[in-house]
Amino acid sequence: NQALHLLPDEMVLHLVRCVLREMLPVWEFNRRQDHVQLSLDGQISNWSIEGFDPEKPFVDSATPLLYLDTSTPLFRIDGNDQLDAEIFLRSAPSFLAWILRLLFLEDVVGRYYDLRRVVI
Repeated sequence: NQALHLLPDEMVLHLVRCVLREMLPVWEFNRRQDHVQLSLDGQISNWSIEGFDPEKPFVDSATPLLYLDTSTPLFRIDGNDQLDAEIFLRSAPSFLAWILRLLFLEDVVGRYYDLRRVVI
């Protein structure tokens, strides 16, 4: 997040392109087979710019990134989620959990397997 505030606009665009470059292999893997489907949360705060120096902020199209998501990894085996999606409901008030489960839970988890929705 610090980099977004320090980089000039054209370098922020390079950063976004680098994130897309790093994410693409996940969806290419998923397209090649359907036994194991991988997913990730592509938000910019989950990425670190390798060797970033706040004193000399710089990013270009070749800048290496590291993916640092500390939440549970999302993956499916033969179409079955391996994550107990109920963990997303534990912080919700109990009187709302059933409606959230019914209306939103599948969509929330499913969006991480759709490249377009992850990018947006």
